[in-house]
Amino acid sequence: MAVENPIDLEYESAVSGLLEALHQYEDKELRRRIVSTLRRISQQSKAAVQGLTAVLQDDQVDEESQQAAAYALGVIGSREAVQGLVTALNNANCHAKESAVRVLAAIGSRDAIRGLITGLTIQNMKLRETILKAFSSVNRQFFEAELLMALLHEDETVQIIAARILERMGTTNGLPPI
Repeated sequence: MAVENPIDLEYESAVSGLLEALHQYEDKELRRRIVSTLRRISQQSKAAVQGLTAVLQDDQVDEESQQAAAYALGVIGSREAVQGLVTALNNANCHAKESAVRVLAAIGSRDAIRGLITGLTIQNMKLRETILKAFSSVNRQFFEAELLMALLHEDETVQIIAARILERMGTTNGLPPI
């Protein structure tokens, strides 16, 4: 039987209390401060990642707090944090989605780029435009490799967009014409 680290239990307790306060109070400044505090301690807690992801999906939370939650997940940068941001692309309101796109582009990991490419399947033209603009700031090497993989994506729209982006990048060797 594994003995839990008392410090981990303290982090979990603190995160739990902060998440409860985030949903309990409506004051925007207080919410921003809570999210900021969660960001600082969240690298020690999976509960914080889950809570920050929930903030992105909560329509009752103001836009600024959702942006702060997205950026906090970006600071964490873990695979779970990236997954939370990708989940927000499908389930959150438009402001949280745009924040998630910017943060995923800033993270620039393979998982983040895959999430952005998958986000192209969402039937929201404004979000697609935001994703396409975000691609200009990602690591070209990872991006190119993921775009080549996107040519095999099950969604034909993603295939077409990936081919066009590769064409604009000058990576057309061996690609069929579109």
